[in-house]
Amino acid sequence: MTYYRVTEDRATEVAIGAQRERSFIRSDLLQVTMFNVGSGEAVLIVFPGRRAWLVDAGCNSVPRNETLGLGLLDHLERERLNLEAIVASHAHFDHAGAISTVLGYESNSTRGRIAVYRGNAAWGRRDVWLDAFRRVFRNGWAGEEIVLANTHQVVAVPHGEIHLFVGRGASVYKSLFVNLRYRDARILFTGDSLCQYEIDLLREFGHDFRADVLKVTHHGSSSGTAQTVLRAIRPGVAIASAAEDDDHRLERDVRRRLRGRPARREVFETLVHGDITVKTDGRLSPSGILYSVEASTESGNDGEFAQNLGATTMTLADANLSRGRNVSGADHPECR
Repeated sequence: MTYYRVTEDRATEVAIGAQRERSFIRSDLLQVTMFNVGSGEAVLIVFPGRRAWLVDAGCNSVPRNETLGLGLLDHLERERLNLEAIVASHAHFDHAGAISTVLGYESNSTRGRIAVYRGNAAWGRRDVWLDAFRRVFRNGWAGEEIVLANTHQVVAVPHGEIHLFVGRGASVYKSLFVNLRYRDARILFTGDSLCQYEIDLLREFGHDFRADVLKVTHHGSSSGTAQTVLRAIRPGVAIASAAEDDDHRLERDVRRRLRGRPARREVFETLVHGDITVKTDGRLSPSGILYSVEASTESGNDGEFAQNLGATTMTLADANLSRGRNVSGADHPECR
């Protein structure tokens, strides 16, 4: 585990004293875990009081989505968490394919009234996994499906708020964005989006972009994470759900944007770090907000679900070589 003081565009690694570490651990902490699911994305937010939200849950095949969904249910039960909400950022299999499994099985962690937030773009098309998703809501499910279109909604959570916002258009890449505010801490989740959509959202909902931690758009694709948008977010830490295949790789030009000077950002990716867990008490000090970042590879494993999903990790050096085979940002001038 590494501690960082995070300010605008900067994460400074710090050694904290034993007393500060004890007070941090004993505080009401926000915990965000990005699981290593290979070619997909699944993020679990845990608030004080064992209250939990999922932001996306999916990977790249029907059997693996079933496996991921059951694994998430086991994790929720084992940690004695109460799942209160799910955000399905957009209608892609590798982001939302496991949600029907999470909602379709009886579990102590999912017995409450769960809210499912999603946008309206591309959810109506015919597809086996989308049929399964819709079937959950037709079969007497006791939760609430909340469909958002070109709007902004605020939901109260312990010690803060979640701001959900989505723009115009019918493309599947019109993702629902989430800005999590926990005391003074800010974490932004961006789904899969193209640079122009990010820029359009910034014009309309600019007050919701500033964040200490950025969940990198579209796994790190060159077509997302616009430089203009980064200047508005000003993150100190970036995390990406990445894999080695071309559709899920944190590409070289995006990594360069994220690490660009004078910024001093720390960049983490599941392909290198496995499961990535970020914690904060959200308290602002003159030197910034204290965050801890822990990677499962520090303990010698690829992640809680990695083996069952066929997800692996590699060294940063090997990942950088892999990035060299990818396209540059030359075809996406709006991103630069």
